Amino acid sequence: RQGWARLLSSIRTGRNSELSSLADWAAKRISTNDGLTSRVVLTHTPHMGYGLAAESPIKMGDVILQVPRAIWEPVSAQNAVDLAQKRVPQFVGQVETLKQQFIKQGNRNTHRFSEVVLLALHILFERGDPNAVAHPYVNTLAPPDIPLFWPKEDLEALASTSAYKAVRDHAAFTRSVFGALLPPSGPITLPS
Repeated sequence: RQGWARLLSSIRTGRNSELSSLADWAAKRISTNDGLTSRVVLTHTPHMGYGLAAESPIKMGDVILQVPRAIWEPVSAQNAVDLAQKRVPQFVGQVETLKQQFIKQGNRNTHRFSEVVLLALHILFERGDPNAVAHPYVNTLAPPDIPLFWPKEDLEALASTSAYKAVRDHAAFTRSVFGALLPPSGPITLPS
């Protein structure tokens, strides 16, 4: 087992500076060399990005990757909620109030609404601040390629499908969330 050291070394020797920064960031947070089998390597797939691939067969039940808490915790929903409660408690209250309104209206799938909103906001802040704890990680995330963000002419290609109505409904829902959380009277002032 060569573990994390092998993976991080392969990332650092690549040509991608974002991945190199990610490897340095991860190395600072890992205290052991355990967790990754020697059968897993970093690969690049054109038009898709980087990922892990098996070098040899992996049997059912084999542990391929154990990610230490120090790696995933900075971008966890719980961390996002905890930080938001400390930094912007008024905004957290607005998110919770909106969640309760959705529940009263009978909207399904709102049980994790607050976590999702606060995590999305947290990731945006981490991505926009080069000094943020998880910036090297979130900076490697691909931009979302989902119909909600497609240009209108691309979305029209879905017009004869059930996905088209789902996307339009989701867009309306998203507009209502943004309108409720970030009213035209101005954005919430965030503490420095």
